[in-house]
Amino acid sequence: MPRKKREIRADDVTAMTNTISPRHSIVIEWSDADQAYVVILPEWADRYAMPVGDGQTYEEALTSARDALDTFIQHAQEDGLSLPDPRVFAASV
Repeated sequence: MPRKKREIRADDVTAMTNTISPRHSIVIEWSDADQAYVVILPEWADRYAMPVGDGQTYEEALTSARDALDTFIQHAQEDGLSLPDPRVFAASV
């Protein structure tokens, strides 16, 4: 079943990223090979093959990222596994 497209505003993206996860990283990059934006979840790379999603637009890729992250968190919780530690940005001085 094809995914229904919807327009996502900046406010929607902010709301989505605030509810995704306790600070887990999302990397979205353009792939010439796939002709799509691909999604990588760095903290989960040792548990799942990457990329974990894609989209024809950045917004579609972000939605795909959220779906994958929600699923990974749910599976970890159901299996009694701990969530990977979030990567934290450390500014160099």
